[in-house]
Amino acid sequence: GSSFRSFDKVLPVPSGHYTNLARWHQLAMMKSNGDLRELRELARTALKPDLLEDFITIVDLDLGFALYRAVSDAKVALSARDEVDFRFKGGGVEIGAAITRKNFEAWIADDIARLGATVDKVLGEAGITAREVEKVFLTGGTSFVPAVRKLFAERFGNERLMSGDQFESIAYGLALIGHSPEPDRWAASQATVA
Repeated sequence: GSSFRSFDKVLPVPSGHYTNLARWHQLAMMKSNGDLRELRELARTALKPDLLEDFITIVDLDLGFALYRAVSDAKVALSARDEVDFRFKGGGVEIGAAITRKNFEAWIADDIARLGATVDKVLGEAGITAREVEKVFLTGGTSFVPAVRKLFAERFGNERLMSGDQFESIAYGLALIGHSPEPDRWAASQATVA
């Protein structure tokens, strides 16, 4: 929602800069690819320069990972509670807001729909129905998100959902792939599923 003045026009700050907030490692790359320099130039002509100054501080002081951790912690908390207070503080930047699970689920609704479509595609390619699946093993931090669990419960039934070692099982699986004689074949299969 930030804008800047260019000659006699008021223009929005390019959304690509904000897209980088979704991936903390992209914030670090903004220091070397010219984006940080462009943000500083935009701040000079911005209608609300303080908003861009905070963004610049996050990039300049490499606070992207800390911000990402704060967001991740809020996501984890929303798996157990209906509302959390999001708080980030670093380098003079303070961000805070109440976040409800309902809002969070609205933000991720497109992702949940894509996940459901991928499950349906896998079942179709396997030539089986959801009823024919005996067990579904959910793993990773996202498996704690109630909307994700609901999707799988609706498709397969709660009684067939299993989970355990949500974080370690991913690392273990990656280690097994790395140890396999043909690890590249896994990269090819991931590309086709995504």
